[in-house]
Amino acid sequence: MGPFKQNLRCHSVAVLERNELECGGKIILPPSALDHLTKLHINYPMLFCIKNTQRNMQTHSGVLEFIAEEGLCYMPYWMMDRLLIQEGDFVEITSATLQKGQFVKLQPHTTSFIDISNPRAVLEMAFRAYSTLTVGDTIKVEYNSKIYLIDVLEVQPANVNNAITIVEADVQVDFAPPLDYVEPVPSFAAPATQNQIPAENLDNTAAAELQEDPKSLRFTGEYHTLRGGPPKQFRSDLTKSAPVNGQPITVPNSSAAASPGEVVFKTRDLKRSNSLLSSGERKSKRRKRGELNVPEPEPEKPKLVPFSGVGHSLR
Repeated sequence: MGPFKQNLRCHSVAVLERNELECGGKIILPPSALDHLTKLHINYPMLFCIKNTQRNMQTHSGVLEFIAEEGLCYMPYWMMDRLLIQEGDFVEITSATLQKGQFVKLQPHTTSFIDISNPRAVLEMAFRAYSTLTVGDTIKVEYNSKIYLIDVLEVQPANVNNAITIVEADVQVDFAPPLDYVEPVPSFAAPATQNQIPAENLDNTAAAELQEDPKSLRFTGEYHTLRGGPPKQFRSDLTKSAPVNGQPITVPNSSAAASPGEVVFKTRDLKRSNSLLSSGERKSKRRKRGELNVPEPEPEKPKLVPFSGVGHSLR
């Protein structure tokens, strides 16, 4: 006998009110298909190739149950979308033999899927509802009450059917960038404008400002003493800015003329201070001014003689 081959009218699983089958890759066939399959020498698990002969589109699937009405079959709507068919259209279903998969490359539609903490573990649970993967399919994966669409880009080993079976197979999974993924734009430093001054020219700019205004004063702000008194005003000539371009520093009211580039310091003629005098000279000077008061000697007190007092009897 030849392979299993039937033309059946197709409907989505939503007609059976079994929406949980939408996130899967298995179809529901009539009981007559099971009788025909048992008489054939086919490999298990049962795999099928589903074709839309009018559009020359095909995909692959497994079988879930044999409870459909005769002449009908039910499949997930994503599979009908892949075959470009509508409710009630005819499809050709034939038995197929596929190799066990070793590698598959997937591409999520949104970046929210790769943001899951462990997307590989999610796929491992989701693939239990699938028997085959075909290049070009857009499968559905449900996680946390949210449905993710994932495209199948590549399968290995390569074969004429561009499909593999993942039943009892150790399949390596790789991800392509999601469809809505946008490459981050590298940020470059903004070029310096005309109003901005480079850092190496800051010192030259400060020196130019001092040349334009040599009378600028520094450390001329007000201050307050700890005692709360008014701030002391210093002479303005002592708070002038430092010389610019090596100009000499001159002392105001200096009687001697200083040669250019020479700094001259003047001191007052100090008289001989008291700190240079001996202690005897200082005392004599103080005695003459009456500043040194010599204390008068105290009168001598009589010495005490032991047992020299007056005695009294008990009578």
